[in-house]
Amino acid sequence: MSPRPGAKSRPTNLASLDSKPRSYREAQARSGGQFRLVTDFSPQGDQEQAIAKLPKGARRVFTLHDVEGYKHDEIAEIFGITAGGSK
Repeated sequence: MSPRPGAKSRPTNLASLDSKPRSYREAQARSGGQFRLVTDFSPQGDQEQAIAKLPKGARRVFTLHDVEGYKHDEIAEIFGITAGGSK
């Protein structure tokens, strides 16, 4: 399958994620099988400073979702917004 026109190519180090059919990967995940994500990504810069620069509402959503583990629908209920508005 060729990529759609204008699509960015995926980094080659993520290609191993597609080495097995999706149904196999999903079955492994349901059965407690473990997967190893291989990536060269390394965060750079000062994440705390970047988070502090977010607008107050965005910072609250970020903290609830990415730090506390709330789902977007839960965050939406807390703030009286749509789940899409918290993404």
